[in-house]
Amino acid sequence: MLRHVQDFLRHEDGAVTVDWVVLTSATVGLGVATLAVVSGGISDLSGDTARNLGRPFIQTAFVTPDDFSNGPGGWVGAATSFITGFGDVLGPLEGDETGTEQVFQVFTIPGGALEFNATFDLLSLDSIDGGLVDNGWGAEEGPVMYLNGQEVARARSQGGNLTWTYADVEGVTIESEVISSNSNIGASHWSDGINNVNIKFDDPQETVQVGFGLKANQRIADESMGIDNFTFQAM
Repeated sequence: MLRHVQDFLRHEDGAVTVDWVVLTSATVGLGVATLAVVSGGISDLSGDTARNLGRPFIQTAFVTPDDFSNGPGGWVGAATSFITGFGDVLGPLEGDETGTEQVFQVFTIPGGALEFNATFDLLSLDSIDGGLVDNGWGAEEGPVMYLNGQEVARARSQGGNLTWTYADVEGVTIESEVISSNSNIGASHWSDGINNVNIKFDDPQETVQVGFGLKANQRIADESMGIDNFTFQAM
């Protein structure tokens, strides 16, 4: 009998199974207890995640193309009007001897944006005759562009054909394409012009102010400019 008891005590068959059952039971119990504690937070987090995944993290086009058919919107310093041959535009803008900034809008930049682009049609209306240097008639007349109150570019207009001079402003790139020039589009009895302009500004801050002026020496009925189809993007 004693020998059987000793054999039983030395026998290890079934020990692993017993240990596994005990450990598994403990693990399941711990999991159930943990779930009861964190289930509320997990539910809230999953709901927040689903809502945020349905939204863009960076709004890349937060100003839709503006044809100014509904007025000037956020632009300060000018009204909109219907100009024959062009339709509804921001303007006409009257010039002065220096091209002082006279119309502007402040745009809010979404967090995380690395650059912005402003694209628009710049309209040269009537006798902006900066090309007639030989005759001295309004030499160097044309539009002036501003960013954050600082002049970044100005152009000499020859019937709407613009020759640009750019200021040395870090991070600013300006491109211009002639759409039409030296044409009587209908705004006046003189030559009108359309240029499509793109302004790229790297590393913008929380806001960017875009503004325009016009260097011209005649009254608004004879020389003016306008802005149309303005689009502003941040990315």
